[in-house]
Formats: sequence, C-alpha cells, structure tokens
Amino acid sequence: AEWSHMGVLQNFGPILKNDTYSSHLYTATSVSGYRFNEEGKRYGDESLDVSNFPFSGNQMQQQKASYSIASEAQIQQWATAGGALGGGMLLNGLAPLDKLQEQLNRELESSDPQVVRCETLDDVAAAANVDAETLKADIAHYNELCAGGEDTDFMKPAPFLIPVDENGPYYLFIHKIGVFSTCDGIKVNENAQVLTASGEVIPGLFAGGTDAGGLLGDAYDASIAPASTQAWCVYCGRTSARYAAENLI
Repeated sequence: AEWSHMGVLQNFGPILKNDTYSSHLYTATSVSGYRFNEEGKRYGDESLDVSNFPFSGNQMQQQKASYSIASEAQIQQWATAGGALGGGMLLNGLAPLDKLQEQLNRELESSDPQVVRCETLDDVAAAANVDAETLKADIAHYNELCAGGEDTDFMKPAPFLIPVDENGPYYLFIHKIGVFSTCDGIKVNENAQVLTASGEVIPGLFAGGTDAGGLLGDAYDASIAPASTQAWCVYCGRTSARYAAENLI
C-alpha cells in the first residue's frame, strides 16, 4: 500500500554545483546574510540553513534561480575569524575557514566556475542577469532592516541580520539546490508490517526507517525533531523484532 506522502524529498538548501557539504566553500555559500532570486529580490530567511535545512531547500525550490553575495572583506573575515551564521548542520562555520581562499580560487579558475568575482553591484546584477536598479534597491532595503535590527519581511533572527557591504569587490555564488535524502515509503502498521493496497498484512515482511511510511508529512522538519528518522529506524527495528519473536518464531 502506498503512503500518502511517499518519497518526501529532504532538501538541503543551496550549494555550488560539484561542491560538497563539508567544504569551507559551501560554508561561505550558506553564511552570506543576503540571497536573491531571478527577479533580483530577496526571497526568504537565510538563516534556515542553520535552523531548518530542509525548509531552506523548500524556499529555494520555489525560485527559478538563487544567488548569494559576499564582499572581499567578508571572505577575509570568514577565512581568519569564521562566519556569523555557523556552517549549517555539518560544519562549524564559526571556526576560521582556513581552506576557503584555496577552494575559492580553485572554483574561480575552473572550467565551469559557479562563483563570479565582481567589482560593483552593477557587475553582480549583470552576472546574475537581473535588473541592477531592482537589486540595488532591494539590498538597500535589506541593509535598512539590518540597521534596525528587525527583519519585518521574513522574520530572520536579529543575530543573523548581516548587511551587504557598501564597497566591493564582491563574489557572486550561483546556487544549485541540495538534496540530502528521500524519506517515507510504503505503508506499515503499528508493528512495522508491510500492508497490501487493501490494508492486509503481508506475513513476514517488515519495513523500517525511511523505507516505511507514516512518520512525516510533506517535509522533514529538522528544527522540531532533528534525527527523527534515525529514531524511526530504531523504533521500527525494535517493534518488528519484538513482533517476530512473539508471533513468528
């Protein structure tokens, strides 16, 4: 039997094509305080990479394109002192990103670079193919929110309101959506037994963890129950083993 939300996709927010989640370049991609879409406008709370990475991916998935920018000064600060946002779930971005410059240079020199060095915000807009005046007005508005200490647009917590530097040069990061895993699967009962389409138990067949449907809705909410799928694996294994021992052996 199919579960109503089979194949829930667990997104992981923005990443550069061909990059990995353990790199300092990934951390720089995610810690920037400002992201924008194909319209040259900010589209959500950038700190979700830290607090709820699947939802960060969900908000990005609704855009046709996603970018972040960092100034040369920010890059140097992160390389020597770490980033203000941390590094999401897999990396301590508060520590100095001492491999960042090397990884950034490698990306800039690659045959298919996903980072573009720009002297001005007009150059950033041209590289992202968005209207320069729209982008600059949106950045000015975002910087005003940062100065006021309150994100009235997307309610990003104040500690993560990092303004865009007025002076370049800048680095434009071209995002791809990251995919962490799929969750939920075929329908099981309270004993982790697999059911037929008509709801009958298939004797001797069990499913657990992300192969078993019933735990999640349309997304994995890491902010409420991080590692809940691991606990689901343990629960299904224990439950099915107990049932088998009591009824099938």
